[in-house]
Amino acid sequence: MDKKHFRRYIKIYFTMGIKERLQTATSEKEVDTLLQKGKCHTNASEATKRKWQKVAKEALGRINKDKNNPKKKEKTSGNNS
Repeated sequence: MDKKHFRRYIKIYFTMGIKERLQTATSEKEVDTLLQKGKCHTNASEATKRKWQKVAKEALGRINKDKNNPKKKEKTSGNNS
């Protein structure tokens, strides 16, 4: 593998997965940790870093929404008479 292809492989290998992990994050701490890991990837493009920020913002919104709206009790089916 020549130097050019090796660099591209390394870039793809390390930057893949942060966005997906941000999308499935379940806590604010997890989102912050993943963003910190993303900052270490100096070879990631600015567009990729902006995408991580956007997905992190959406994830935090979802997490805060879930915190503020506890799950409603499920309705039981059947006749209550």
